[in-house]
Amino acid sequence: MAKTVTKMTWFEEWFCYFKVVAGSATTRLHDAGKRYGCVDKVKRVYRSKLSKVLQMRRRWPTYATMEEDAALRDPKWNARYSDQFVIMWDNTNLNMNFKSSDSRFQYNTFSCYYNGNVGKGGVHVQLCGLLGSHELWMGALSDTEYFQRSGILEQQMEFVGNCTPVTNILDRGYRSVRTAMKAGNQNVLQPPFAPSDWKFNTHEIVSMAGIAADRSGNERAVKICKSSSYLKRGLDQDQDTDNFADTWLAWSFQTNFMYKRVL
Repeated sequence: MAKTVTKMTWFEEWFCYFKVVAGSATTRLHDAGKRYGCVDKVKRVYRSKLSKVLQMRRRWPTYATMEEDAALRDPKWNARYSDQFVIMWDNTNLNMNFKSSDSRFQYNTFSCYYNGNVGKGGVHVQLCGLLGSHELWMGALSDTEYFQRSGILEQQMEFVGNCTPVTNILDRGYRSVRTAMKAGNQNVLQPPFAPSDWKFNTHEIVSMAGIAADRSGNERAVKICKSSSYLKRGLDQDQDTDNFADTWLAWSFQTNFMYKRVL
């Protein structure tokens, strides 16, 4: 923590890192370099501190255990999910502020839903309030493809084992019920699908309302994970892609210690 890579003190280096990643005063590394009088070294400072945060993230469990979740969650959740390991998932976008000259990259990152070139990342939150993010992928992928191909389901089964049922709460845009069942003892809870002229019965309406109310916490988790001005500003053409993708993972981890829990 106290190791430095410039003539600044360890506190000044960490202060510089947090200023850049939060974007409260400076959102570009070049501008931060001018402010601290060491343009060539600020990138090294940022990468050094970012690596430290990622190292802590790797050492920290991705999820809270069933026992930890049950002890820390609000008691109101026990009426519906008392014996379940519940994880809410959603996908979100991070914009790219340029059009690549590489046609394959342009094709793979263009999202029809967002009508632009984006990176797509996953955000999860448990009932105890622990949140996190999954790696950024190319934006052309649908939410269903991301959920099925990114290894999320396999990672969850490895964490909880086959004895504990996992309930994934998703929005209706996902088509992952069969994939979750194949991955192990996992279920999917989401609003029911129906044709546009379908009339829902009372049970379906109550079910949809309950799921929507439960998922509201996940929307807040997405908002917090994107609250960094460094990320909201988007990826520029001359920006380091690895730094941007790693900042996405590091920032969501940091927010667990910076904000009140969303559930």
